[in-house]
Amino acid sequence: MEPSLRTLGVDDGYFPTSYKKSNKKTLLALVECRDITITKVKLALITIDGLDGTEVLLKNITSLKDKYTTIFLDGVTYAGFNIIDPETIYNETSIPVITVFKHRLNLNLVKEALMKNFNDWLVRYSVIEKTYSKSYEITTPKGNLITSLAGINIHDAYNIIVRLQNISQYPEPLRLADIIASGLTKNTTLLEIINKN
Repeated sequence: MEPSLRTLGVDDGYFPTSYKKSNKKTLLALVECRDITITKVKLALITIDGLDGTEVLLKNITSLKDKYTTIFLDGVTYAGFNIIDPETIYNETSIPVITVFKHRLNLNLVKEALMKNFNDWLVRYSVIEKTYSKSYEITTPKGNLITSLAGINIHDAYNIIVRLQNISQYPEPLRLADIIASGLTKNTTLLEIINKN
């Protein structure tokens, strides 16, 4: 019998467009699973269009005090164009990171949007470009996924992803993080409480 996988799925919550350029925050959900069963949920706050994503995630991984087989990220942009850098997460924690892109990116359009809206666009774009340019499209029994890897080879990543697929092509920790973060923020009451001055 294979040992169980302890993994962490990370995704962000919804926010209304009126929150952009306001320094307000939304939720970042960290969902810990043993195989496909939730064992812990941790919620953090990240700044919409800020640059605190990597730092917030690192702080919360450290506070969980658990050793994970893998961390799953839903892309590298969170809360608008806040950034989580998979390589930094791996280098600081020694935990392999599998980044899943739900859609293909047009890097030229991403670059244009960043240049138009952010003075620090290059900092953000460099992480997006670096991560996406080394992505693979993999075919699994439940569908195709675009993934980028830090600290893990494609063979091991594929095996972990397939083991953690439940009802969709997305690994269960990531699917659950999306449901929790989105579910808590779709009704903006919680966001209004969080962002009350």
